[in-house]
Amino acid sequence: MKTLSHFCSIISICLCLGPSYVQGQTGPSCDASSISLIALEATTDGLIATFSLETQVDIESYQISYQYTLDGVDQEEINTIAPTLFTIKLAADTGQHSFTILNTCLSGDVHTGSQLLLDFDNSALDCPIPSNLQVINFNQLSTSFQWNNDDRALFWHVIYENSDGLVQEFDTEEPFVMLELLNSNFHWFTIYTICDEQALVNGALLRQSPAIRFMIVTVDDIKALHVPCSTLEELTQRAYLLYCTKHGAFGSNKERFLAVHSDCTPNSTAHVIKDLNQLKAFPNPFSQQLQLSFNLTSAKALEVNLLSHSGIFLGRLRPFDQFVAGKTELAFSLSQYPVGIFWIQINDGITVQYLKISKIQ
Repeated sequence: MKTLSHFCSIISICLCLGPSYVQGQTGPSCDASSISLIALEATTDGLIATFSLETQVDIESYQISYQYTLDGVDQEEINTIAPTLFTIKLAADTGQHSFTILNTCLSGDVHTGSQLLLDFDNSALDCPIPSNLQVINFNQLSTSFQWNNDDRALFWHVIYENSDGLVQEFDTEEPFVMLELLNSNFHWFTIYTICDEQALVNGALLRQSPAIRFMIVTVDDIKALHVPCSTLEELTQRAYLLYCTKHGAFGSNKERFLAVHSDCTPNSTAHVIKDLNQLKAFPNPFSQQLQLSFNLTSAKALEVNLLSHSGIFLGRLRPFDQFVAGKTELAFSLSQYPVGIFWIQINDGITVQYLKISKIQ
């Protein structure tokens, strides 16, 4: 049983940079999208995956990030797509292939949508993959999802895993699953088809299709989610859907989930002040004196603050002041602070940007 004081420390890990951080985030100006695999076909031109795309309002364009490994090298292709159906030619018929939707809002924001992963290991391509997968409903207690029926399927195999180490495997003769979720924040689901090969041939196992793998994140309260922020970012980017009972349903809206409820990506583009770049601290680690430098492409009013490693406000190093375009260098004496890790926070009144610094003896 975790104590209240433990959960207070969790707040500093995952919500971390306090009310000023949350209030400073506006979030992307459009919603994220989900995709569903409609079909996987072997053609003379290779494997072709057909997807359906959920459309949203206020979208300028849709893209898909296709990631795979070829000859031991990780690869990524980003292609512009058009709703509602689109196809992707797969680079190989082995290994794992992940697909993530990227929405570009009319305002210019880029919003990450759902991700599906196809796993071709130990599979037979002539056994049909579960197609048109749709999550019907999910919450902290249960989930249900369905896919298209196929007469070539003997049955479908489902694997359910959660973040507490539980693994459940079962077969279903119907292309539908309604499952009680055990008390856990992260849930992984893997589905593949088992095909009848007119009885076993020479003792071989029945054929199985490539597998579809997706994740659902269910959180009662993100402030009580005691995982490292980098892990939270990775998990939400892999999730098909997100759910948070105390902060509303987020659908596949991962960027806003992270922006509002965590400081997990202080160095990501989601937390970069417009017109500010080349933010550096030196020496880093430092002992007594610290110099901060950055470059502005246009004049801007900024405030510079110091936060503890857990996001607690320690002091204002520079009140709101107008900085001219070009390179700026600032010097601070931080001799009064103990050895440890800190955050430099720069605030322009709308967005905050962070830089990790370390103090040594």
